[in-house]
Amino acid sequence: MRGKAPAGVIMRADAATARPSQRGGRNGNEPLYTPELAEEICRRLASGESLIQICQAAHMPSDWTVRNWAIEDRDGFASKYAQAREALMDRWSEEIVAIADDQTAEPNDRRVRVDTRKWLMSKLAYRRYGDKLIHSGDPENPIQVMHRAARVGDLSPVELEALDLFTRARLMVIEVEDEAEGK
Repeated sequence: MRGKAPAGVIMRADAATARPSQRGGRNGNEPLYTPELAEEICRRLASGESLIQICQAAHMPSDWTVRNWAIEDRDGFASKYAQAREALMDRWSEEIVAIADDQTAEPNDRRVRVDTRKWLMSKLAYRRYGDKLIHSGDPENPIQVMHRAARVGDLSPVELEALDLFTRARLMVIEVEDEAEGK
């Protein structure tokens, strides 16, 4: 079959119908992006299915293709995919409670299932579910110096009195410590 294909249609002879295929991807064997397909993928992902499980269906593209749609932000898919992943994390957090409360399961099985979800959540959604460690050089959380010099002349009478009380109390503590050490 020769000629120009409409936008988004891969030209190849379809053995059954002898017309251009509506499939794309590698070797023309994967479905082209459609908003409906993207919606189904995101809905199923948010409901707890893994992307690999979803993409095993005959009418679905490969998981690589779906991830590529998110990377390319095809038709705004990146934000929809991110929201579906966020909903998946919420689902896993609810599953953790259900698994932990399931008294019929073996305790070690429950622990492994809970720990697996917790670990994945801490890595995939670390801002929300990870340990709250702040490292130096993190561009999203730069180290900030939280002090500044205050000129004594700028202090109010109340502030000066508070500073005087603090200084006297601190000096008394130092004297007591020195006496205890025998200085």
